[in-house]
Amino acid sequence: KLNVTFTDCLFEGNDGPLWFPALNGLALVFLPDDTVNLHFRRCSFKNNFFARDPALPPDQQPNAKSLLRCLGDTNRIVVEDSCFLDNEVYGFGLLLSASPNIEVSNNFIDPIDNTLSCEFFATIVGEALPDTVELATWAPTNVTGCLVSDAAECPLLAPTSAPSASPTTAPGFSICFSGRNTVEVKGKGAIRMKDLNIGDSVMVGDNQYEPVYSFGHVNDIAKTNYLQFFFTDSLLHRPLEISGDHMVFVEGYRAV
Repeated sequence: KLNVTFTDCLFEGNDGPLWFPALNGLALVFLPDDTVNLHFRRCSFKNNFFARDPALPPDQQPNAKSLLRCLGDTNRIVVEDSCFLDNEVYGFGLLLSASPNIEVSNNFIDPIDNTLSCEFFATIVGEALPDTVELATWAPTNVTGCLVSDAAECPLLAPTSAPSASPTTAPGFSICFSGRNTVEVKGKGAIRMKDLNIGDSVMVGDNQYEPVYSFGHVNDIAKTNYLQFFFTDSLLHRPLEISGDHMVFVEGYRAV
């Protein structure tokens, strides 16, 4: 029997290698004959990115990637008082388990990804697990259960002495793009806008790049409502997130 406890831990900046499509996030993998108790308490999962590989055809893409994958069907998993901020996965859920012995409480997610089968902890109870030699390429096919987040705010963030009644922004500040949008950067490939730096050369047209010379307005704590545009021909399956009054270009060299 193995007891593993993570307390006050930070899991940040993990990017799944695109050339290894079977990698399923942090991949804490335990087999069916293991008896494991996993406990995450006051942990922060931030800016972890496990997405599809745009260079691979659809039939070679894994059907899901998650921050945590636990294959042992007798394991017990507890996640409490933890925060999941600006992570990107696809398919089933942020977390994935083959065990029904799961307890979650006071966990916060921002943003919630409605394209997932389960916003938080997806279970695949009853899935037939392969032999050990096949685990590198195995992926489940069906979500059998879903546990959702239940905290209104991140429990790891201490409240201010006199919090405002609602989120505020500086006068004249206008939200434009979400930091989760991706752009093509010369020499780096596709990165999220929140990771852009002054001097990066961003693709602005067909094989045309322009440098980033300033950020007109950046706010890492402001909350706002975005419009989401989904595209059926995109392998990344991520929406374009922009504010309601933002201009976009459409076919026919028009802007709306």
